[in-house]
Amino acid sequence: MTVEEDIDVSLLNSNTINIKEWRFTNDISNKKSTLTYSFECYPDEDVEFSNLQIKFYRVSPKGDISTEPIIKEISEKIYSGRNTVELDWNEIELDTKALYVVKLYCNKIVNYKKGTPLKNV
Repeated sequence: MTVEEDIDVSLLNSNTINIKEWRFTNDISNKKSTLTYSFECYPDEDVEFSNLQIKFYRVSPKGDISTEPIIKEISEKIYSGRNTVELDWNEIELDTKALYVVKLYCNKIVNYKKGTPLKNV
């Protein structure tokens, strides 16, 4: 087993999150998709990244992109490394014959003083 992960020391404590890879595959017969993604996170000591949102913007036959996405939230802390999420099309109401632009978002949560509750920023 090998682990290949580089740490960019210039980004340490920079509150930076980068997506390194992502793959979206569809299982049409079971109406499911699998999203595999990998983040590179460099939070400050009082910051964490969480609550990944996957936003699906439907593309019309003319090529126009919807301004109101279908949103799937994944409430968990985000770390550096690879993760996989399975999506049920019935649960998020995706049209199997439509084309979508898919975007990933996450929240940055700041803990201003140790021992105080975390706040969304």
